[in-house]
Amino acid sequence: MAERKVFSVIEITRYIKSKLEGDFALRNVKISGEVSDCKEDKKGHIYFTIKDDAAVMSCAMWMSKRSAGLDFKLEKGQHIVVTGNIGVYERWGDYRLYADKIEKEGVGRLFEELEKLKLKLRAEGLFDESHKKSIPRYPKKIGIITSRTGAVIEDIKRTAREANPYVQLILYPAIVQGADAVATLIRGIKRFEEEGVDTIIIGRGGGSTEDLWCFNDEKLARTVYSCRIPVISAVGHQTDRTLVDEVSDLSVATPTAAAMNAVPSLALAFNELDGFKDSISNKLQLRIDRMKSSIDKFEYAIRRQSPQMKLKEVRRQIENYSQNYNRLLTLKLDNYDKAVTKGKQQLDRLMRASYETFNKRFISITAEIEGKSPMKRLMGGYSYVENEAGENIRSVKGLKQGERLNLVLADGSVKARVEEINKKNG
Repeated sequence: MAERKVFSVIEITRYIKSKLEGDFALRNVKISGEVSDCKEDKKGHIYFTIKDDAAVMSCAMWMSKRSAGLDFKLEKGQHIVVTGNIGVYERWGDYRLYADKIEKEGVGRLFEELEKLKLKLRAEGLFDESHKKSIPRYPKKIGIITSRTGAVIEDIKRTAREANPYVQLILYPAIVQGADAVATLIRGIKRFEEEGVDTIIIGRGGGSTEDLWCFNDEKLARTVYSCRIPVISAVGHQTDRTLVDEVSDLSVATPTAAAMNAVPSLALAFNELDGFKDSISNKLQLRIDRMKSSIDKFEYAIRRQSPQMKLKEVRRQIENYSQNYNRLLTLKLDNYDKAVTKGKQQLDRLMRASYETFNKRFISITAEIEGKSPMKRLMGGYSYVENEAGENIRSVKGLKQGERLNLVLADGSVKARVEEINKKNG
């Protein structure tokens, strides 16, 4: 027979721990009981024990879980419901409930009913953002529904006075916790609707879940939703939102924040007015500058259409035309001068060529004429006859006997008389 293994304490403890912590049924369990022992260490961890008539159980809540899981002071004798996981503390070898959330017994059932109511109202559209009214930017009267005494009204008064002392604050003293709270809160809303205030602030300065439970009343939630005046909720509970928070037009964490959202700051308003003034001034100046520019354009256009401007324009055009004409005329004259010079040169060449041609021809003709001239013949021994009138005598016809004649020789002339006229036959 094989010898059985011997386990160490830590091995068995870790085995048991794995079994317990791996059991799904022991995860996120809710266990009710009475607090029989409770203590807190220096780090803020809480160690406590819950019991019933038959058994006790060790519990622990780490500091990291307290802000979200515990909203009241845990004390001996309280009946609570603890939500958490079963685990094993290896050092002592015991199991315990590690708490994620601690509620007073009975509150858990109320939360279940509240969740059902939230689903119902959400389905009806009471939580829709489209139904929420805008908070007036510059109210004259603000209605406040809260306790007559306490920090809430004082915080609102102080904040409003610092922001804008000219806004009127009207208090409706209401009960803000317990069985009678809902009725007074509803009466406050109705009263301010009759008064005709601009904004309503409803709330209190925080508290336990039980203290704030009146703000989860269905009738109160429907009254806030149907109110004609914008409602700011300042219940002062940041972890679990109440129904009034859900249906109000604006939900804030503190009364101070409610006053800051409801009462406009005079300083900011004046700064905004200064900004508007500067913006308007800039826009007006820009518009004036544009109008001046347009006027200048119109003035210039009018001046251009005036007779003086027309004459000036005509003079300018005439001057331009004159300058262009003179420039073109000078250019043409230069071109003509060049053409004339060139033509003259060509004409000189042609005349010289013609002269030479005519000169040669003249010499030739002169030689020919000289060869055929009477003087040439006279030089050869010939002469011609003239009557006293200087007329050339070519025929004996018309001559008379005794008529004086002039005989022209090559080197002179001779006077003669007709002695005899002999005519040739045929």
